[in-house]
Amino acid sequence: MFYFLWNYPKKSLILASKYNTMFQTKHLLFLLLLVFSYVLSAQSWETVTQYEQRGLPQSADSVVMLIYNKEKAAKDYPKAIKAFLYHAKFTASRSEDGIVDAFLLLEKEANESQDFLEKALLKSYTADLLWAYYREEQYRIRQRSATTKFEKKDVKTWSANDFVENVRILYLQSLKDAKQLQAVPVSTIKEILAAYYNVEENEKYKTTAYDVLAHEVVAFLMNENTYLNKPACSKSMI
Repeated sequence: MFYFLWNYPKKSLILASKYNTMFQTKHLLFLLLLVFSYVLSAQSWETVTQYEQRGLPQSADSVVMLIYNKEKAAKDYPKAIKAFLYHAKFTASRSEDGIVDAFLLLEKEANESQDFLEKALLKSYTADLLWAYYREEQYRIRQRSATTKFEKKDVKTWSANDFVENVRILYLQSLKDAKQLQAVPVSTIKEILAAYYNVEENEKYKTTAYDVLAHEVVAFLMNENTYLNKPACSKSMI
């Protein structure tokens, strides 16, 4: 390549000039695309908020899924997860058993994910939702007898111990790729966490994605309701 430039100076200068112009044009287009994408994303979320305020969850959900598909294609998993969590929320609000449908959606998405961070976060959020459902319905759930003679696919037939065990498994699965999660700065998932607590105030204690997920696991295992019929020192809970 350098030999070609030295032997054909005039032609090489023209080619270099054209290349430089093309590079600058492509760089400018790339920057414009980034700005446009940011503005479009912000406008899309504003539209979601407006639909919510007007009591139009289905319309809001349709916009959320457009955002989800866009971010998923771009492999921006934190933003894709944020959109999918909204999708789960709108699904939960559609019917009396909507929260069960939302749980199944999150569970399926988590199981199918090929990205370690996305899978870990979705496993944790699935556990959160399932545990929230149990706490809301625990009086009714504790009236059920334990079932052992068939495959427990239907959440609505689970006993209290079934819930505790499945939530425990989901939380622990969220920490499966511990080393990789320890390398992810908490700022990477800041947009998702902002809805739950002040990220800036907690960054000194939870500096990585692993720290955040591990905190959720510990909080669950320390809850007295997680033991139910198990002995206080049961190794199966660890």
